[in-house]
Amino acid sequence: MAKYKDIGGSAVGFRSGAEEYTYPSPEGELYYNSSNGQFEFVGLGVGAWSTGGNTNVGRSQAGGFGTLTAGAIAGGFQSPTYRAEVEEYDGTSWTAVNAIPRVQRHMGSCGTQTAGLISGGGIKNPNTTYAESFHYDGTNWTEGGDMNVAKYNLENAGTQTAAISIAGQTGAPDNNTAVGTVEVYDGSSWTEVADLSSSRRGVGAIGTSTAAISAAGFTPPSAYSTNVELWNGSSWSEVAEMNTSRAQSSVAGTSTAGLMCGGETDDAQALTEAWDGTAWTEVGDLSTGRSIVSGANAGPSSATWLQGGYISGQSPNAYTTVLTEEWEFVHAIKTVTTS
Repeated sequence: MAKYKDIGGSAVGFRSGAEEYTYPSPEGELYYNSSNGQFEFVGLGVGAWSTGGNTNVGRSQAGGFGTLTAGAIAGGFQSPTYRAEVEEYDGTSWTAVNAIPRVQRHMGSCGTQTAGLISGGGIKNPNTTYAESFHYDGTNWTEGGDMNVAKYNLENAGTQTAAISIAGQTGAPDNNTAVGTVEVYDGSSWTEVADLSSSRRGVGAIGTSTAAISAAGFTPPSAYSTNVELWNGSSWSEVAEMNTSRAQSSVAGTSTAGLMCGGETDDAQALTEAWDGTAWTEVGDLSTGRSIVSGANAGPSSATWLQGGYISGQSPNAYTTVLTEEWEFVHAIKTVTTS
């Protein structure tokens, strides 16, 4: 009888007990499971959205950071009120914790639940745009370094001590402007670096301070973008565009394995696209289209949440969504049979 090693060119793997594989597992890997005496293999991965826990305060334009099972949102807007509340997520439910030092919306955000960062942001009445940063240690907020350019509707990627802040708006909140300025943060001070190729706001930022992508966004007066640029730590270069133009989306992952979901063009979107470092692919839609959302941008593209935002059909001034959706990409384990 022919042996698999002779046919396949390698020995069969050996495992004990049922093991769950999360993306990006080695699809097609064959192994022997000693717990059930079966040959098994890793099936194709499938991603899908499911309903998560509702927040205590509905909002849009909040800062989101962390992972699927250890996330947080901060600040935001619930018409007509600007928010300072912070909530933490454990993968099941949201819990109110210490608020940020002031009410504000549209901040850049990144990091983990125990080492989070927000920067920039703004309020209206009085019209104020901020340059300050705040650090979160899982309990308390402390002030960090000021950005060189005060702005809001920006996006951050990276960690509390190694972040990148991309694009946004300057001047009075709700003006119809955009900038392409980019800054990097070392945990205490911000440094201006090379700008994006075009001015945009509401971009999606995925990755680290030395390996990031900036995707989509909006350039006034009416241009929603599919443009994607790659940051290598010193300069930007254009890479494959997204399939659908949008701004104000939620993102997760790295510069080579990312996810962008929701957002807006003329209305809120449900579309989700996955990035593999080369191209974008449309995957499972959200159950409800929404924009100006928050997400767990420190998590992998295989496991994240999207929270809050404006839902299609709501009053444009409502912004009271408490809904959370969770994305998980898993591989089914298949048993080898003779049939």
